[in-house]
Amino acid sequence: MITKAFKVIGIAVFIPLFSFFSVAIFLPDEVKVDKKVEIETPLINVFYLVNDFNEWKKWMPWTDTTVSLLINGGETGKGIDAMMLWVDNKEKVGARQIIKADFLRLIVVETCNAKEQSKSIMRFNFKELASGNSELKITMKIDKRFSYPFGRYVAWMIQGSADESFEKALENIKTLAEK
Repeated sequence: MITKAFKVIGIAVFIPLFSFFSVAIFLPDEVKVDKKVEIETPLINVFYLVNDFNEWKKWMPWTDTTVSLLINGGETGKGIDAMMLWVDNKEKVGARQIIKADFLRLIVVETCNAKEQSKSIMRFNFKELASGNSELKITMKIDKRFSYPFGRYVAWMIQGSADESFEKALENIKTLAEK
């Protein structure tokens, strides 16, 4: 009777653990986003929405009433070396900085989260289409490998959230630029 109970308990423990570890093998160990949108406006209008952190407040989905923002960068908060600092209601502190700006072609933004000690790079690629419209492509990668198995579940959850956030950011930029 005792051996049968051990078998049942063993199976009840082994199958979920085996499933947990087996699924984790197929989950990503990094977070990457790659999205693009066509916008019916000249390229310069789109470029200025991304190159100026003061404009980010209007379109970035990561800002809500729980976040305090401080934008600086010389006098304007625009272009290379412009910075955006934030603190949210969970006392997470972060900084975002434009580290490269190639007029009407590319903007690279580095984001650092102090609490998680993580860094990500966002690349905004601008392209003028034959129709005269603009194409904006965002790629983002968190500069961190997520460990097996638990970290991969975390990466999988972050990936879903990041995909939604960047999709919303592009929708917001499109709406603002086409006004």
